[in-house]
Amino acid sequence: MGPRLSRSVIFLCFAQTALLALLGWLAWQQWTIKPDISPNAQSVATSLLDLSEPNGKPVILRPKPLSAFSQTTQRPLFIKTRRLPVVKPIRVKVRKPQAPRHVPLKQLKITGIISQGSARRAFIKSPKHPRGIWLSVNDVVGGWKLIEINRDSVLVASHNNQQKLEIYVDNRHMTRN
Repeated sequence: MGPRLSRSVIFLCFAQTALLALLGWLAWQQWTIKPDISPNAQSVATSLLDLSEPNGKPVILRPKPLSAFSQTTQRPLFIKTRRLPVVKPIRVKVRKPQAPRHVPLKQLKITGIISQGSARRAFIKSPKHPRGIWLSVNDVVGGWKLIEINRDSVLVASHNNQQKLEIYVDNRHMTRN
């Protein structure tokens, strides 16, 4: 059983190798075939195309006249005197930057303050940030700079004008006993 099994395995390996070599040779033959571009092949290729009008007359294809390629004749690609096309400058009015608009303090709402050691942050809602944004000292919101964050208030400043904002509490949902 042992010698027969080894002979059949050797035969299978030899057959597979021969098959792979044959397939490789066929692929190489297809790869190295040069296309036939003789006049007969060109006439066969054009005869496969239907270049006739509905009434049966053949359509004569003519090349475009040279005037259709005016850019090429006016500005040839490979010439020493070739230059880039002249582009006319466009005048643009430049506006002076305006100072940021200050949001009225009534539109700023402090909805939360967090204190982590010496670092404090305030959660402030504004027209630009209706969902709110976390800010630290020296951050700017709506043209107001945060100067100080306290336990329940924030000090903001704008052009030597300092205002204190208390934390916002919505009492609409509270019930009275």
